[in-house]
Amino acid sequence: ALPPGVMLASCVLAVMLVHSPQARPRVASRPGGACMMSSPFVTRDAQEPLFRLWMRREGVRSDSLDLSTFGGRGRGCTALREIEAGELLVSLPVDAIIDLSALTQVPVPPTLVSPEVWLELPWYAQLATWVLAEKAKGSGGRWAAYIDLLPLEGRALDTPYHWPDAEIEALQYTWMVTSVYQQRLLFRQLHSAIVGSAPDSELTLAAFACACESVLSRAFPTGGLTAKAAEAAAAGSGGGLFGAFEGRKQPLLLPNAESHYALLPAVDSLNHRSGARGIFSYDARERIMELRTYDAVRAAGQVFLEYGQKGNDELLLMYGFVEANNPYEEVSCQGLESWLRTSHPPTRSLSADEWATRTARMEEAGLTGTLDSGTLNAKGAGDQLQMAATIACGSDASACAALASFCRAMIKEQPSRQDARAATPSAARAQTFATFLASKRATLKAADAALRKRADALKRKH
Repeated sequence: ALPPGVMLASCVLAVMLVHSPQARPRVASRPGGACMMSSPFVTRDAQEPLFRLWMRREGVRSDSLDLSTFGGRGRGCTALREIEAGELLVSLPVDAIIDLSALTQVPVPPTLVSPEVWLELPWYAQLATWVLAEKAKGSGGRWAAYIDLLPLEGRALDTPYHWPDAEIEALQYTWMVTSVYQQRLLFRQLHSAIVGSAPDSELTLAAFACACESVLSRAFPTGGLTAKAAEAAAAGSGGGLFGAFEGRKQPLLLPNAESHYALLPAVDSLNHRSGARGIFSYDARERIMELRTYDAVRAAGQVFLEYGQKGNDELLLMYGFVEANNPYEEVSCQGLESWLRTSHPPTRSLSADEWATRTARMEEAGLTGTLDSGTLNAKGAGDQLQMAATIACGSDASACAALASFCRAMIKEQPSRQDARAATPSAARAQTFATFLASKRATLKAADAALRKRADALKRKH
């Protein structure tokens, strides 16, 4: 059985990292910058012919997309021709999907993990072990050509999970350091439970971790994508997006909402770009899921999809890349409470009793821990963080002034561009460092300006 703390941490990780069900229907394609098939850095992927044969066998249609390799930046899709707005990108039969919510029996052998433990695993570990079981079948497995495209061990994502500790800590960003170390601990605990349940299991931690990263970065939350699916599921007609449209002849193995995640071959080959839009639909009669464009795509341009409204914290932690000018960028306020007590004069001077009183008021308001768990964005602070800071600082104006001061303190503590580049021998990773830090710095400067403007307005008002 899994330790209770593992299950709690698993829920936190999944909620923090996985594609938002509300964001997914906006997935789409849009014109692809400088990524052109004619560029020497963009070539047809070597796996494309085998994957195309697999798609044909499974009835997957994607006539306008080509699986491509973008230099050292991994795989993606380019448009084989000009694609009009509203045109079909991918037609995917339900039976070709690796769907947890459709299972009627445990899909992994007991030599990998015992059925009892598999049923207790968080959904992404269940899906990861299923992927590994399929991989072990080799070229004879049903999803072999698709599994070969996943970033499993040997071709893993360049996420901080795999970085040396010194490089992680060189970011000097507490949220990232803490999250990576927690993720490592969680994967170790889950791996230990798995191999402990199957004495002959040869599963390594590295293989398991890469499989978890693969599914966490690619799985779609099929439950909740449409109101119709939710209504039908509540009526008991089946699980997930697809089960909602059809009756099940066999009882579902995993009927709860947490199991409603699936890997969607071909769809998950599209790379991320914030703001990309598109349309998912489901043809109940043909049992086919379709993804259509929202915007037109020029011939040879890269086709993108938005993974959800994700800032660079999540993108770096889960996918190993960051996005310049990310419209969803946020900065974690982890360490704010300690800073208020030790470095901000108005709150540093408060007596222990007065601070305890304010802390109790935050607890009564349901804001315990919000000072450290809240985030800042280009517009300032979110509502809950603003409320918690107002209680801690005594007034709304004082809270704005304190948060603005905290922004400036964080900017001063950031490593320089030169220090960041010197922290890693990898040129690509150094560029990631620089973009990540520049994004945080720009967000903090914008938040500082917005908070000071609001503080001044509040002072004038009173």
